[in-house]
Amino acid sequence: MSDAGYDIIERLIRNISHEIKNPLTTIRGYAQMLGMKPGEPDFIEKTRKMVIDNVDLIDERMNALYDVFGLEPGNPVNTDLASVLNAVVGQLDPAIAQRISLDATGAPREVGIDPGQLTRALGLILNGFCWENFPSADARILADRSGEGKGAAVSLLFGGVDFSALESGSFYLPFSGKKHFRRGTELFEVFAMSNKNGWRFDLASSEERRGFVLVI
Repeated sequence: MSDAGYDIIERLIRNISHEIKNPLTTIRGYAQMLGMKPGEPDFIEKTRKMVIDNVDLIDERMNALYDVFGLEPGNPVNTDLASVLNAVVGQLDPAIAQRISLDATGAPREVGIDPGQLTRALGLILNGFCWENFPSADARILADRSGEGKGAAVSLLFGGVDFSALESGSFYLPFSGKKHFRRGTELFEVFAMSNKNGWRFDLASSEERRGFVLVI
């Protein structure tokens, strides 16, 4: 195994272990305190609820990872890319949509994609982003010819957000983007969808903006 491959596996294990250890540590702490407070109904009920909540949290995170491996490739058809991108923005919550700008003037009129798969990929990023934690953030969706054949490149470039901790080659790993995305598995799901559909998913930048690009 190459050093790069070893590093990816190490980061993956560290990320997942951290997400499991935190709730387990909480459960252990309450279990230890439970033995110190026998016969206190309020504390017993609080502990019961806490244990269930943290077990559900672990289950939710693991299911999010398992579901990724059940993804199937889409059925490409000639699609009006600008129409798909406009529909993506139109389906967003209005509070999010008003912080998004779209420029598809440079995109090829038709590309061979599964529109549902592209809509899902972009929705994972735009809906999964923690907008409430970055009140000054906005995003630009830019579509252009990819320079890699007859396809297109769709970039999602954020302003007012620091993605400097994300590194090309590992940014998509589960929970690497937890600071910016609610579940922390959104980028991993987009990466898996890209592999299934023959797209390329990577980091992107333009001027002072940072974000992601899908080459389709």
